[in-house]
Amino acid sequence: GFVLVTDPTQITAGGKFIIVANNNGTYQAMGSAIASGKFAAVTVTVDGRIVKGSDLPVWTVEKVTGGIAISNDNGYLAYSSSANFKYDTAAYTWTVNGGTSGYILHNTDGTRGVYYQLSSAKFGAYATSNVNSASYISNLQLYKYQVGSQGCAHSYTSKVTTEATCTKAGTKTFTC
Repeated sequence: GFVLVTDPTQITAGGKFIIVANNNGTYQAMGSAIASGKFAAVTVTVDGRIVKGSDLPVWTVEKVTGGIAISNDNGYLAYSSSANFKYDTAAYTWTVNGGTSGYILHNTDGTRGVYYQLSSAKFGAYATSNVNSASYISNLQLYKYQVGSQGCAHSYTSKVTTEATCTKAGTKTFTC
């Protein structure tokens, strides 16, 4: 499952994450489709410290000089202009600050952040002057994929031990 990140050391290269704004117990994940430079929110369920659901919008993190790059199958999350995002083919650097209660993601020059705007219910590249505004959620929760229903930190490998056919299911074996 996807487990709440409570320590910055858990934000590791190659990790799969869901970026979430907690709006007084209603959890909104940053979607993956850009419309007019913003990402629509996807409502997710949080059970304790674990995000549950299907078709969750998953982002990959890479360590880069000065911070992290965030990407998915569409490309790298990058600042465009105004309060807009874009996808780029080159890694774009975001800084990460925070801890147990959440993380603030800013671009390297500190002018824009990944914030959730309450009135539009969208994630945008809003001005960092809004960091403490009641109209935005800037302190985002990150949930990292960890194998195991309870979010154990084990690393698994898998291999197909019996190939599937048109009439029979195959078997995949996992090793910790």
